[in-house]
Amino acid sequence: CLENIVSEISEGKEDVELGPSDFFGYFDLVFSPNNNLLPHVQTVLLETLELVKCFAFDSRPEKRLRSFFPSLLIRLQQSSTHQKSIVLRYLLECLVQDTQCWLLWQQMFLKHMNYSVMLLEHIHDNWPSFIKIVNKTAFKQTLNYLMAALTPTSGKGKVKENQKRALALCTDMNHAIGSPLKGALKLAVVAMLVVGVIYVLHDVKEFGSFQASRTGRVYSSFLKHQTVINIISTVKLYGGMMHKYGMAHVPLLMEYLYTICNSVSSTLALFAVFLQDNLNYLIENREDIALQMKAGALDAWERTYVLLGSLTTPENMELIERRALLYLDLCKEYWAWGSAQAVQLASAGAAQAAVLFGVVQDFIVTNFINEPVTLDRLKELAIVLYDLTRDTVNHYYETFHNGTLAN
Repeated sequence: CLENIVSEISEGKEDVELGPSDFFGYFDLVFSPNNNLLPHVQTVLLETLELVKCFAFDSRPEKRLRSFFPSLLIRLQQSSTHQKSIVLRYLLECLVQDTQCWLLWQQMFLKHMNYSVMLLEHIHDNWPSFIKIVNKTAFKQTLNYLMAALTPTSGKGKVKENQKRALALCTDMNHAIGSPLKGALKLAVVAMLVVGVIYVLHDVKEFGSFQASRTGRVYSSFLKHQTVINIISTVKLYGGMMHKYGMAHVPLLMEYLYTICNSVSSTLALFAVFLQDNLNYLIENREDIALQMKAGALDAWERTYVLLGSLTTPENMELIERRALLYLDLCKEYWAWGSAQAVQLASAGAAQAAVLFGVVQDFIVTNFINEPVTLDRLKELAIVLYDLTRDTVNHYYETFHNGTLAN
């Protein structure tokens, strides 16, 4: 019977809103261990819970879910595994859709530490999907507040385990969100890399080769520095030791690693040769390429000039002149009409403003000064004001409409 009622309401698209008392009355009936319900009845009630939740959550969720959040958080106490997963899912929905729930959670956190730790662990476990839909600003503010509240101060006693766990979760998620400057730092690094690559290419183009360029000379002097030589020697020494140890104990693994390294190095070498060949071609043939680009630009300009010349024949110019004169005549005609309408509307508006000022003055003296103001009289005044506004708007509309038809 309940299923049929819910289905009829859903199909009829009736506007149904369930408050917290109605929703949690049904919720507690479903999950109460002492409800004395038959198993199949409890199964039907559990299957219908999602539809009941839709009636409670879907209407204006950005303003109504805050009234459900505190009771949901408290219902994590002594709940079964299935009930706990449903409550945690509903709590996440409240946090995502109603930002006021974050403030409620801050107020309830210390008093309901155990339930809050469960919610923090659930957010941490579902981090990839949760961080995509949550309001990051409100989330980060809440994490900062919780970290400040959970951080132990000197002089206090032993810190509880759930407090340590909550502080660790908040710190981890706060670091995962990152700082707003993180994106700007990445952009700055990319910009620096692009500028560096452009500088190296320009340097190589200017001197004809990498070895003769300033970058090549700096690179050669860097490799000849004593500290760099010592580092390279140490790396070669330990690399040789690792090679001997690997070939003696795990030769198959070493052969497999060497095969992968050789494949990657050969691919990088081919790519470097490809870049070098194309760069050398651009450097060696830069004059020819510049001439080809210049010839292409001249050809495009000549084609454009020919097209403009074909459009500016005497016949076309005469047609354009006639159209321009016709357009000017239309502008003069509409300007005269618009000026007359503006003067007429201004005159009518001034007259109506004077009449309206006198009416308003008499209205205020009669209704607010000579007689006391009551709630019934305020309602009557609102109705009178509405009628007056409607009549004024209709008058201006009729005036403008009649003037348009006359012209």
